[in-house]
Amino acid sequence: MKLTKPMLRAFSLAVRGSETQSELAKALGKSPNWASELVSALAEEGYVAKERKGGLHHSRVRVRLSGTPYALKLKELLFQYKTIDF
Repeated sequence: MKLTKPMLRAFSLAVRGSETQSELAKALGKSPNWASELVSALAEEGYVAKERKGGLHHSRVRVRLSGTPYALKLKELLFQYKTIDF
């Protein structure tokens, strides 16, 4: 799968501290549903992992870096080349 610019931006925000899908949606100026689809696509490809926290009726989805070699390498590149704006 080709990573799109919004996927790269969401990944960048996630590894820099945006912990939930809601925080990503807010930072990207998008709807929670849009962020959910984007995070699901990143998780399916192995770039992030999702963790559901909370109760039955109200839960938060935490997003964290997965341990795959390519996710770790992309994180390394993002921090090495800070001037590249995603």
